[in-house]
Amino acid sequence: MRHPLAIALPIAACALLAAGCGSSDSPTSTTTATATVPDGKLGNASAPPCSRGCDVPVGTYEGKNDQNKAILLHVSVGHLKSGPHIVSTVHVIDRFKTEYLVDCGSQGKAINKVDTTRWGHIDGVHGFLTYGENSMDVFWTPNEVTQGVASNKSRGCTGSTHFTVKRTGA
Repeated sequence: MRHPLAIALPIAACALLAAGCGSSDSPTSTTTATATVPDGKLGNASAPPCSRGCDVPVGTYEGKNDQNKAILLHVSVGHLKSGPHIVSTVHVIDRFKTEYLVDCGSQGKAINKVDTTRWGHIDGVHGFLTYGENSMDVFWTPNEVTQGVASNKSRGCTGSTHFTVKRTGA
């Protein structure tokens, strides 16, 4: 029997790419997969060209939500590795930061602060990130304002905020 970690890591890597891995006709992988963000350099001349999220420019995006709180979103190049080999190059959301008011029922209202470097996926021009009870969706519509929604769903509190961002730097 294979160790559960040897099964979980390749499945998690497939989820990163949303590439339809795990179907009955795909072969079982025995290699472990890790994802890494390079430190500003490609680091491997044999890395494949970008395959997911490539229409979204890499850089920092800043804006405001509908509660007039700051939004920070960062897109970078990510590499999916199998052992020492880069098997895929993708654009990922590698930082999301905001805060907004949520309703906690009889407990009143609370400020929900989100500041995460957990990777979010970009598929085409749709970005999404889930971090615990928090989630975020963003759309980079060509020639239009980039907009999205952040939401919180926990047992005690729920809420969401809409936001717009624009690219402010690389």
